[in-house]
Amino acid sequence: MNYSLIKALDPNFKYDDYMLSQAVERVRSCGVRLERTPRDELERRGFRVEFASLSVAGQVIWGRVDLIAKIVYVDLEAVNVLIERSNEQGGESLDLTVAVNLVLAHELYHVIDRCTHYDSVTELAAIVFALQYSKGCPELA
Repeated sequence: MNYSLIKALDPNFKYDDYMLSQAVERVRSCGVRLERTPRDELERRGFRVEFASLSVAGQVIWGRVDLIAKIVYVDLEAVNVLIERSNEQGGESLDLTVAVNLVLAHELYHVIDRCTHYDSVTELAAIVFALQYSKGCPELA
């Protein structure tokens, strides 16, 4: 698994190998194979995508899903930070389209999972799910 992109997506990076294996298993067990772009899949499920400023007081927020209103918000300024962090981590260079797709795929996982509580493994699973469909990342074995 590409730890540099995980670190870019979650700068706190507090995950160990056991948590990563739990996250990978959650993604596998959700049984979804993305055959469309994340945006197309969200729209197929009745969600719309909007761009909005989400980050506050030094906390960078890439995206957010509102399950009730069926809206996925993406913060383009934060996505540019994601691109910078990925480059700093020595990961593959991301362009804007790939980075937005990472954020949309991450939020799509939350739509699919419909988890009632969010813990570290849930967030890591959403990152793993997003990376599975991003440019240059291998499918889960």
